[in-house]
Amino acid sequence: MADSGVGNLHRWIGKPEEWTRVVGPLVASKYQRGSTVEEQLIQTAISIEALGYSVALREGQVRRGTSLSFPQYLKRIHETLDCSVKEVIAGSPQNEIPAFNNCEEWAEAFNEVYKQAKHADHPLPDPLRAVVLTDAGALLVRLYFAPEFGVERERLEQASSTRVDGTRPTKSPRPTLWLTGALQ
Repeated sequence: MADSGVGNLHRWIGKPEEWTRVVGPLVASKYQRGSTVEEQLIQTAISIEALGYSVALREGQVRRGTSLSFPQYLKRIHETLDCSVKEVIAGSPQNEIPAFNNCEEWAEAFNEVYKQAKHADHPLPDPLRAVVLTDAGALLVRLYFAPEFGVERERLEQASSTRVDGTRPTKSPRPTLWLTGALQ
């Protein structure tokens, strides 16, 4: 937060209707003890979808009351980032989840596990894959918000090389999500 400056923070807080739907589910998941990987994944996806909608609305690609698909929202977010997504698409090779070749491939994988978690007619996602993709999705949201707070690109690049919980994912049954990790 030291990087953000009071003016940027005040500007951001002054528009709660724009960001509550993005930040709320992601931050709330931090405090839900005993939640499943699927619940964490769905809350992260809700944040991503709300962020993608805000981006598309801001850029005139949708009007209020209209929408894009979830993969299109992921694409919108990626296209607005002014930093590397290398860590978002890194996978977790030590946990046998290879790196993705590009953000589009990662977005397809995230969308697939999201569908698996959300729809009863799909098998549940592999828990470890869901943890890694959930962690990466939370990082994507953090990368978007860092410049919203006025964090300089150099700091943002440094932050993107650290996972959401400050480490690389391990064989943990649930992710640790911190929205503000990139801003500290």
